[in-house]
Amino acid sequence: VLITSFQSLGEYFSRDDFVSSSIEQFIDIFCQLQSFYDIFFDQIKRILGDGLKEFLRKEVRKVKDTKKVFDKLNNEVDSCLLKNSHVSKSKIQEADEASRTLADLSRAFRQTSLDYSGQLNTFHLKKGGSVVQNLLSFTEAQLNFLRSGQELLKGSQPQVQAVAEKVEGKTQMHLVQEKLMDEQKQELSTVAAHDDMTFVPKSETGVVLQGCLWKRSKNAFKTWNRRFFSIQDNQLLYQHKLKPERGSVLARDLRLCRLKRADDQERRFCFEIIIPNNSVMVQADSEALRTAWITAAESASAAAMGKSPEGGKLGRIASDAAMPVLSSKERLATVYSIKGNEICADCGASNPTWASISLCVTLCIECCGVHRIKTQGRMFA
Repeated sequence: VLITSFQSLGEYFSRDDFVSSSIEQFIDIFCQLQSFYDIFFDQIKRILGDGLKEFLRKEVRKVKDTKKVFDKLNNEVDSCLLKNSHVSKSKIQEADEASRTLADLSRAFRQTSLDYSGQLNTFHLKKGGSVVQNLLSFTEAQLNFLRSGQELLKGSQPQVQAVAEKVEGKTQMHLVQEKLMDEQKQELSTVAAHDDMTFVPKSETGVVLQGCLWKRSKNAFKTWNRRFFSIQDNQLLYQHKLKPERGSVLARDLRLCRLKRADDQERRFCFEIIIPNNSVMVQADSEALRTAWITAAESASAAAMGKSPEGGKLGRIASDAAMPVLSSKERLATVYSIKGNEICADCGASNPTWASISLCVTLCIECCGVHRIKTQGRMFA
């Protein structure tokens, strides 16, 4: 029964090569010591049972308690966000109170989130080493008390020693990682205490900004729904907060997208996302967040403007001093020589004769008329 239990434990840690291989080695030793096992069963049970129970009692309970606080604050923040979004501009005192309450809850929620994630990471770091450590104690008990099995265990002693060294190395590594996580937690706590902005850690994912916004639907009731938006890889994406697999691309190219303040709306902190042939009204949770989204989109668009589809710089073909005087036909040929400019950016018609300076794209005369009606962009033939 004991060996069967260890085999089940090995299946649970099948994704952890170190833990699973260590368990397999111990199973081989336990099979050979089966004839001596009955005598020391009580002692073995005490070592393994009490050790694992103590680990679960201390670590798991700590994580569960923090999760309860996390879930409670998460529900309170969602309720406060809903209340904050419905406050009218005309109710200044109520709006200020809602903003202060939201800020206080958001700070508490961020701090609890950091505590909860830190405890989860610590638990996952410790659980494998704790199991192996208890197994190591079990094997050492066999070596101390089963004198009759000493010769049998002599051949397995090097394997046990190797596991012990690996456990010691992993313990030291976990201590270093815990110290690093504490430093990162302190840094994030400092940022969270002084900044209301959505924080995106530095990474190679290409994410510029991400967070939740209120999106107005296109139905007859014009309902507002909470959605998760992100600016990454020169695209504007959004998805349902609870269903990330149902994500959608709102703007495939930020160079053809514009974020515009919408102060004429009844709700506060609204801005409009204008894309070709469509527009979406969204609402941020504060003026700072609205400014951050608009600035982030403009910065991402500006960065994309400076690169060609192949990744090279567009820029000027030559400096102003060295630029030769070109005729209108030659200038048009130069524009068409850039990949993508030979067709209309909207409908795909060939040989477009108009250009949008604000969007840096070429357009046919029909699409140009639509752009001039909907926006105030600069159009040139």
